[in-house]
Amino acid sequence: MKTLVNILLLLIFSTIVYGIQLPSTDTIAPPPPTHSPLSGPDTCCLNEEYQYFAELPIGCLPQWFVDDVLQTSDSTVLELLWETPGEHELKLYVLCENISSPLDSMIVLVNQIPSLPAIIFGENEPCLNSQEIYTTIVTEGETCQWKIDEIIQTDTTDFIEIFWDEPGNHVLEVRAVNQCGISDAQSLNVMVFEMPIVNLGNDTTIFQGQTLTLDAGNPASNFLWNTGETSQSIEVSVSDIYWVEVSNACGLDSDTIVVDVIVGINSDETQFKPIISFAGEILRIEIPGEQIELLKAFDLQGKLLNEVENQNSVRIKNDGICILHIQTNKRQLSTKVLIK
Repeated sequence: MKTLVNILLLLIFSTIVYGIQLPSTDTIAPPPPTHSPLSGPDTCCLNEEYQYFAELPIGCLPQWFVDDVLQTSDSTVLELLWETPGEHELKLYVLCENISSPLDSMIVLVNQIPSLPAIIFGENEPCLNSQEIYTTIVTEGETCQWKIDEIIQTDTTDFIEIFWDEPGNHVLEVRAVNQCGISDAQSLNVMVFEMPIVNLGNDTTIFQGQTLTLDAGNPASNFLWNTGETSQSIEVSVSDIYWVEVSNACGLDSDTIVVDVIVGINSDETQFKPIISFAGEILRIEIPGEQIELLKAFDLQGKLLNEVENQNSVRIKNDGICILHIQTNKRQLSTKVLIK
């Protein structure tokens, strides 16, 4: 009896001093974690070879099935070349003493190189300093690679938001990406427009037989001239008031220019040369037998210096060569005059 008491006291002392935990009679230890005997990649690429491994009891052989089709291999390592995309079921059976029983299975997803993304939807004629959203469609599980003018963007979703801060033509591209590779590019040409600003220049003068090119600028816009032409520039050779309207996705602007064609003296009219005199900034012209109806004076750059009607004199303050355009009741003529 004394010995039993000593043993109990020793156990109590050991528990207190050394922290020994006595087993509980009403606690059952959990079972060890289960272990899968089948291992290998569950996501693969089309036309690439992969290996799958089986852990079997000693003396047993594996039986491999792909989509319920028995494979010829009886090794614990199965090499598979996936030739069909999509989901496939890989099963492992164990053969022990002529008894076959299922052991494990897994679903394998076989991907192929991504196909071309859907066409890009979005504004292809945005205005400068505008924000636009562009979208596409790719297969589930794929990401996107976006490029603007060959520069890769950080966005990888199926949409991208772009702030256009540079005018002109740009190329937007998108490719589909997965672990098996990258697709060809879907592209969209984007022309970024500025609000049109039109300037045809100052009113000008040309001589008969010459042509003048009027250019409205603003490439890739829409043009309408009073002549009916729709090109960016036109050539003119007759006196008229010319105007053009320029429009694009961002607005409309217009401008007007007066072109005056100076008609020279014909060879058979040289006897009608005007009599010209100049005194105190006043230039006087006389043409015997004719009445002057319109008198214009231009500098050599075509700038109008002065203009009078039904008078035979005009004030000119500028020294140098000027061109006189004279219209009488019988003819039109022009001549050069040196003003000193």
